[in-house]
Amino acid sequence: MSKRRTNKKQSVEPLAEKKTYEVEPNFQTGKPNLLVVLRGLSLLAFDGRKRCEIGAVKLPDKIQERMPHNFGIRIWNADKCKDDPIPILLPVTRDRFEINVSPPAVHDGIFIFKPTTRDPRDYSAVPDFEDEKFYGDVLGGRPLDKIPTVMTPRVLINNGLVYCHRITKTKFKSQPEGGGPEKHPDSMADIVAIGVFLKTGGKIKLKNEGDDIKLKIDGKEISEITSDIHIQVDVLNRCDKSKDDCKHRAGSLIKERRNDFFLYYLAFKKPSRQPELMLRAKPPFEKEEELEGICHLIGEDTSDPAPCGPGGFGNSTGLG
Repeated sequence: MSKRRTNKKQSVEPLAEKKTYEVEPNFQTGKPNLLVVLRGLSLLAFDGRKRCEIGAVKLPDKIQERMPHNFGIRIWNADKCKDDPIPILLPVTRDRFEINVSPPAVHDGIFIFKPTTRDPRDYSAVPDFEDEKFYGDVLGGRPLDKIPTVMTPRVLINNGLVYCHRITKTKFKSQPEGGGPEKHPDSMADIVAIGVFLKTGGKIKLKNEGDDIKLKIDGKEISEITSDIHIQVDVLNRCDKSKDDCKHRAGSLIKERRNDFFLYYLAFKKPSRQPELMLRAKPPFEKEEELEGICHLIGEDTSDPAPCGPGGFGNSTGLG
């Protein structure tokens, strides 16, 4: 009588928690018709491929006096910024700035760039407070509780590829305040960009609280961006480097002097009985690379071991 064969119990990898963003593994080459550049304290959340919501972290008055982060939107003619490096400063008098893309466009909605091979443009360098490098192991796929009034003004965009334009050469660790196990997110996003690529017939409209924004390009006033135009929009919320408290020292033992990462904790509530995670640069502290590939002003770079880049919420469909 033959023995009945039994299958050995096989270990099964747990299913990855479902994120609220959609992933694109291929990078789109060429010059985008619109490049949105995020520099400074801001937080991102995705409602699938339908929308990305970006909120600037608004500081309490006492902190703002010491470490001023001034929200701003700056618009460039991306074809002329080397010859004529003077952007348009958009007066920000309202709390909602929209970028509405009408197809046809290369991407069917908004996606993060997450390649299958190592690439410095990988969106994974953006600190996600809801993944395992921060609080994901205790959230179990749930979103963090947000403090919406802190994340204002807001920018909304419905199409494009979100990626890291520049990451730090310095490596980082996250360390619980008061001590405890460290985590190692490694390089961090310093500048995040969103590329929008139109096909013929596609259009982009910029709106401020529903009102169309008109731009003057080559002496001509336009109310929409078409496939023959290249515009860069900077969304800024950076520490004023002329102030002493914005001149960070990466090796400091005091979190407020090391970088401004701690300010993100103004925008959400930590999970119960969980510590604040401090971002600490690991020696050697590197120097930032020459900024290339985007329009920018001279002398406004950040420190590589003390970046001031965006963060995000990968389990959240919005900022509340």
